[in-house]
Amino acid sequence: MEKQNQDVGEATQDVTVPYKGDKYVDRWLSGTNPRTRMVYEGALRAYLKYTKLTPQQLIEEACEDLLRPITERRNIVEERIRGFFVWLQTEYQRKRKGKIKGEKIPLGERPSVQEKGVSPSLAKTYCGAIMGFYRANNYRVNVKANRDFKALPKHIRFNWTVDDIRKMVNHAKTLRDRAIILVQFQSGADDSTICSLNIGHVRKELKENKIPLRLDLQRGKERLPYITFIAKDGVEALKAYLQERMVKEGRKSLDDFKEEEPLFIVESWSRKALKRIKPRHIQAMFRNIALEAGLISKEYLENNHWNPARAHALRSAFASLLRSAGINEQDINFWMGHKIPYQQAYYQREGERLRKTYADAMHVLSVFETQETITQIEAKLNKQNTIISNLINENMMLKQEVQEHKRVLEELKGAVAELRKLLDGG
Repeated sequence: MEKQNQDVGEATQDVTVPYKGDKYVDRWLSGTNPRTRMVYEGALRAYLKYTKLTPQQLIEEACEDLLRPITERRNIVEERIRGFFVWLQTEYQRKRKGKIKGEKIPLGERPSVQEKGVSPSLAKTYCGAIMGFYRANNYRVNVKANRDFKALPKHIRFNWTVDDIRKMVNHAKTLRDRAIILVQFQSGADDSTICSLNIGHVRKELKENKIPLRLDLQRGKERLPYITFIAKDGVEALKAYLQERMVKEGRKSLDDFKEEEPLFIVESWSRKALKRIKPRHIQAMFRNIALEAGLISKEYLENNHWNPARAHALRSAFASLLRSAGINEQDINFWMGHKIPYQQAYYQREGERLRKTYADAMHVLSVFETQETITQIEAKLNKQNTIISNLINENMMLKQEVQEHKRVLEELKGAVAELRKLLDGG
């Protein structure tokens, strides 16, 4: 046992520990839905790798510690979980996301990437799952998340300001990216919800020019229904983006779209490639734009696996700005898709009251109220694109002239060589 304790925190090599059919694991996972089970099993595989113990050995170890006199107990489970939280952020070998088409990957054998460490949020989720494993097997874990799980100093939190968001929009390369930034900020929606948006969520009120625009959504594994809104900036950005899509896809109006078609699609010039975006697309977009806008440094991104100026942080800015405008906390929570105890049904019927409340506070979420509008930015971008296109054409002409001069020079060289031969022969 002492040797096993010394190994805690040093388990960086792959260790295969069977847990299928284990009674302690089955007791813990019993009744969980497939999505939760997947997260729990991922946490368990990491924990078994960290401790180099089987589930049965972990429970036996906990029981052994409980049988000791109070003064001699080592609280080994609590120490393991605290160490596990740090190890996850520093030593855990991250797995590759997604898979290559046609690839078959056995459970728990997804290839690793070169980076180590997960975000504090995921580390907390995994530690919470492991505490649930112990509790399901009648061991009470004395670890408090707020007290014991502190993010490592290298993980900084980014507090968005309206000026920061304006920079992001100005540095966005496409109308789609601008629309995503503004819609996500002004609705308080998370990445998954943004990706799940369909044309049907916005078409009716876009055609009616409703400001703010209402979104009837569902969030989380419970598919909790809720309502949120988009302010004027986001509505303008959406209109510009959908107008561009209609031109590219050969549609005459919004009515040519089907209700269930994805609102935000993967950028492609092919009219057939209408693939729904995924959270990883949003994360990559925010990473690139935040770097170009100077909100984060390249050095920080090279030394850390996650981007503090990520889309999820917009939710905090959304809530903070609305609080500053005096909005009721329950209204804010409902707009963000949080569960409202005992009042969810009431809030669902309060659509127009919520719209008015949002409209009264909409100015704090306005990104371009006293700045350029999205249309002006689009015009400026088109002007810049025209200038760039002209420069490219001029560059091509210069290249052609250089090639012509090279050809003439080669001919002259040939003529000089022939002349020398004649002179030498004479």
